[in-house]
Amino acid sequence: MKKKFIVVFDIFGVISVKNTSNEKGYDEIPWKKFDVECPRIPWRGDFIVCLPYLQILFEYLLEQGARIVFLSAGIKERNVAVISGLLTSFWGCEKYEGMKSKGQFYIFSKEDMREGNRSANEVSDWVKDLRKVIREGESLSDIILVDDCHSYQAHDQRLFIGVTNLYGESRNPCPVNNVYYLLGIFKRYFEDKKCKKLSLRDGLARILCFMKTDAPYNLLAKEDHPWTRKTIDIGFSVVREQFPNAAVHRKERFIISVKGKRKG
Repeated sequence: MKKKFIVVFDIFGVISVKNTSNEKGYDEIPWKKFDVECPRIPWRGDFIVCLPYLQILFEYLLEQGARIVFLSAGIKERNVAVISGLLTSFWGCEKYEGMKSKGQFYIFSKEDMREGNRSANEVSDWVKDLRKVIREGESLSDIILVDDCHSYQAHDQRLFIGVTNLYGESRNPCPVNNVYYLLGIFKRYFEDKKCKKLSLRDGLARILCFMKTDAPYNLLAKEDHPWTRKTIDIGFSVVREQFPNAAVHRKERFIISVKGKRKG
């Protein structure tokens, strides 16, 4: 039986960031350095800014045969506006609609979440139960959630890929390292010979086993871990193949440079 890979992305805080266009001092912060590669999606007279290089991440997953899904606690109208705007900016409307017709890019929203079960130690009032996302022939072992908040996980789906503002600062609100990190994790999984016989969830559990805690999503305390930095560098090298001027953020010397033409 052919292996299945379903990657479920949260939207706000994972692939998009806070809209800062109306904040005082917007013109004075380094945010505008990201305008070249950060898609800006119109929303109710303003815009929502998405992370750079997401097209590279999504295309890598698609090449591996993954099905990409979005599940956000935001309202459906906003989620659809962001995702459709983002993906049509990558591939155009016709190709995007064609990919959707083949089962890609389903969008789930707040109304698709279920009430949390306190007796099962679910801490949030509403949780992202991935059973809502899987289709016939798929199982929970085939699926992973990428989120920035651990409280939304269902009690039997604790393992997830946690992303944070890796090496970011309040005045530099675009966490580009998140894209590098995710690319690095998935490359580690798909290129690890020992993961070939493992499901997506079991393989990622092996990949993420460097975190010796009961909460494998607790990346905040591990952002300086050599494994994390190596994983970021793996993804960064992929991006640099298409964007030679891209740069990785480091705490020792915060670097911002995501401008540059894509090769080809």
